[in-house]
Amino acid sequence: MAGTTDDVVIGVDAGTQSIRAMAFDLSGRLVAETKARQNMRVDRPGWAEQQPEQWWAGLCACLRQLAREVDASRIAALSIAYQRETFVLLDAKANPLRPAILWLDQRAISEALKLENLLGSERFHQITGKQLDTTPSSVKLLWILDNEPGLLKDTWKLADVGAYLHYRLTGELVSPVAGADSLACMDLERRTWSSEILGLLDLSEDQVPEIAESGCEIGAVSQEAAQETGLKAGTPVIAGGGDGQVFAIGCRSLDATTLAANLGTAVTFGVHSTSYLISPYFRTMAGCLPGTFLCESVLRSGSQTVSWFVNAFAGQEVEVGRLAAVSPEQLLESEAKQVRPGCDGLMTVPYWRGAMMPYRDPRARGITLGWSDYHTRAHFFRSILEGIAFEMRLVESGLAQRVSKRPDVIHAGGGGATSRLWCSIISDVLDRDVVISATQETTALGAAMLAACGAGYYESLEQASTAMFREGELFHADPANRQIYDRLFNEVYKKVYPQIRSLSRALGDFALLSQTQA
Repeated sequence: MAGTTDDVVIGVDAGTQSIRAMAFDLSGRLVAETKARQNMRVDRPGWAEQQPEQWWAGLCACLRQLAREVDASRIAALSIAYQRETFVLLDAKANPLRPAILWLDQRAISEALKLENLLGSERFHQITGKQLDTTPSSVKLLWILDNEPGLLKDTWKLADVGAYLHYRLTGELVSPVAGADSLACMDLERRTWSSEILGLLDLSEDQVPEIAESGCEIGAVSQEAAQETGLKAGTPVIAGGGDGQVFAIGCRSLDATTLAANLGTAVTFGVHSTSYLISPYFRTMAGCLPGTFLCESVLRSGSQTVSWFVNAFAGQEVEVGRLAAVSPEQLLESEAKQVRPGCDGLMTVPYWRGAMMPYRDPRARGITLGWSDYHTRAHFFRSILEGIAFEMRLVESGLAQRVSKRPDVIHAGGGGATSRLWCSIISDVLDRDVVISATQETTALGAAMLAACGAGYYESLEQASTAMFREGELFHADPANRQIYDRLFNEVYKKVYPQIRSLSRALGDFALLSQTQA
C-alpha cells in the first residue's frame, strides 16, 4: 500500500524539447527530478527531425543522476511516456537508417492527398481513429516510400520513441498500444496492426514492434543498460504510453466527466470513452486504462506560440527576468492582466502550425484581427491566450456532442498551467472549473502511476491515479467575463476561419514558396 515503503518509481517524459525523469514515492510526492535538453533539426521549411541516439543519451544522463540522488536500490520500476507520431527506421543491428521524423513535421502534404486517393479519408479515419492530414506517421512513411526508395525494404523495425527506448533498456522492442496507435498503422478498434495500411506502405507485420497494454511489464533493465543508466540490472520496465494518453492518467481524468487539458508545446485535451468513437472534432487514441479510448483534440501551437511571442517581442523582459530571477512570461502576464477581457476588440486565431480539428488543414496560418492604434503588445499577448481558449471551446463543444457528455471539470497541467491568467481565461471561456495538478510534471507523474501499478503496488490504474494525484489551485469562471467571452465566441471567433480560409491558405502557400526559393 502507498506510504508503507521507501520504494520509489520513476516516470519518464521523453518529450520533443527535453527528456525528464522523475522519482515519486507511492503517494505521488516528487522525490527527485532531472532533465536533459533535446535538440531539433529543421533543414527545410516544414521539416523537423531528431537523432534517436540523442533520446538514449538524454535518458541515460537523467537516470544516472536519479540513481545517485535516490539510490538505485530504492527504484522499484520505471515507465516511459513519450512524444507521439515521431518514429525511426532501424536496420538489422538496431541502428537508425535515417534521422527520426517528428510529430510536427509537415513535409508530407502531397502524400496525405495521395493516401486519400489510395484509401479514402473516411476509411483511414475509421481504421486508425485519426484524421488524414500531415500528422499521422503513416503519411510520412509514404513520403519515405516515395522520396527515399528502398529505405523501407532495408528496415528491420519501424519504432516509435517508446519502442526504441524500451529496446535500449531491455533488449525488447515493444511499444504500448496507447502510443503505437499514433503511428496510424493500427486497426484501433481491434488494437492490432492493420495489414491494409501496412500493405500500402510496403511494410510487413514483422517490421513493426510487438505491442503491449499500458501497465504491463515489458522486460527488465539489462546488464549493459544498467552500466549506462546507473539503474540496477533487473529493474522492471513497465509499458507507459504516448505522452497525451499518460498525461490524462496523471491528471486523474479517468472517464468522460473530467477533461484532461495539457497546456504544453501543443495543447491537447480530451476525455476517456469505453466506446470506439470517431469525429472531426477529435482524434481517437488508445487509452492507458484497459478497454478505453481517449477522444483527444490537438492544437499544434500551444505554449510554443507563447514562446514565439517571447522570442519575437520580449527581449527586454528576457533580460530583466534574467537579472530578477523571474520568467519573461510572468512579466508579460502582469501586463496582460491589466487588459480587459476581449482585448478591446483584438482577436487571435492560433493556427501557427496549421489546424487539426475540426478543419484538418495543415496550410492554415495564424490570424490576428481587429488591430487599432490603441492596442499594445500586452493586448496581443493576451489575445493569444484567449485565442487558444476559444479554440479549445470550439473543439470541446463538438467533442462533448459526440461523447454525449459535457465534462464537469477540467484538470489542467503542463507548463502553461503555471500561468494563473491563462487558467482563469480557460475557465471563463469554457465555463468550467479548472483544477491544476499540484505536480507540474503531470505526464511524468502518469508514467510513475503506471510503473507503480505494473510493479504491483496498486490493484488497478484507477487506484494508482486516485492515490498519487494531488489537486493544486482551483479556478472558477467569472460570470461577467463569461458573458463577454460568450458573445465574442458566438459572434466572431467561430466564424473567422471558415470565412477567410482560402485567403489564409493562399498566404501560407506564398510563405512556403518564398522560403523554398530563399
